[in-house]
Amino acid sequence: MDTRKEIDGRAGGLMVLLCATWGLQQVAIKAAAPDIAPILQVAIRSGIAALLVGLVMLARGSA
Repeated sequence: MDTRKEIDGRAGGLMVLLCATWGLQQVAIKAAAPDIAPILQVAIRSGIAALLVGLVMLARGSA
């Protein structure tokens, strides 16, 4: 385990997409704050994430 592999284009692109998603989340929270309470935004985001994880688990047959 002393050797490291270079990051390929797919991994680099996924990392950039993930960072952009995390960054845009903060912008969306600030933009929606006057209309929707931040705790409700967190609840909605967590619910959507749980649903997506559940769908991935069902697709893989591990549920």
